[in-house]
Amino acid sequence: MLENTVAEARGNVIFVSPFGRTVHDLFLLANFLTHNGFNVFRFDPRDHDGLSDGAMEDFTLPGLQRDTELAAAAFQRAPGVPTLVLGMSLSFPVALKYAASTRDISAVISVVGVVDLEDTLNRVVGFHPREYRKSPITAPSFVEPFGCKIRAHNFVLTMDEGRYATRADVERYLRELDKPLYMLAAADDEYVAIDMVETAFRLHDRGGELERLVGVSHEIGRSIGAAKFVAGRVVEYALRSIRERGAGVPTLVEAIADSQRETEYLNTFK
Repeated sequence: MLENTVAEARGNVIFVSPFGRTVHDLFLLANFLTHNGFNVFRFDPRDHDGLSDGAMEDFTLPGLQRDTELAAAAFQRAPGVPTLVLGMSLSFPVALKYAASTRDISAVISVVGVVDLEDTLNRVVGFHPREYRKSPITAPSFVEPFGCKIRAHNFVLTMDEGRYATRADVERYLRELDKPLYMLAAADDEYVAIDMVETAFRLHDRGGELERLVGVSHEIGRSIGAAKFVAGRVVEYALRSIRERGAGVPTLVEAIADSQRETEYLNTFK
């Protein structure tokens, strides 16, 4: 777990780890938030890339849900200020479900969040999850969404058990969420259909905003310009959730120095 805290924090932001990304992969986004007065809490879930135990091939969404709950309970959050949850890509359904069932979360921010896991997996790996519900199973035993090898049948079985699999599952959590939701959706997303995101967002009526990011694809990190733009938008929505405005941008020198310090710190655990 990684805690980036600031003096006189405006709020706390818990990152629900996106699939295939480590805590340090999320440095830029965390750095923008801390620069603007937010405590940021990140963790590498078990059975995932990063510093936690387990093998990536055994990763499941219920496992991510379990570790989100454990990490959130352990983080030393600043008292008396709002706590936000940030979900990205495949972790968005987990972030949404967690926030909908947790009273002390004040808002949810989504970055290219998946709203129909079956459809997204079909787009990413070329096999619809229904192929793993048949008997006998003829689809591949392993698939590699976003370049990370996982046990396909186990992943599908557990996402069904955890009620993450279908658009109806996500829609249920959207209806149950009684706090603002801010969604950043990529207009050119190759894995998450923008019309599905727009339809899903309309089911939520407790405040927030859906922003369509023109010229941005699902894998935002491939472009430093897109990554910085999205980080700035996340900060704006975090500020809006606490009724403040005016996001600041860390200088390149500051960001490089902070990134180097974080790398050196994380290397002490290897």
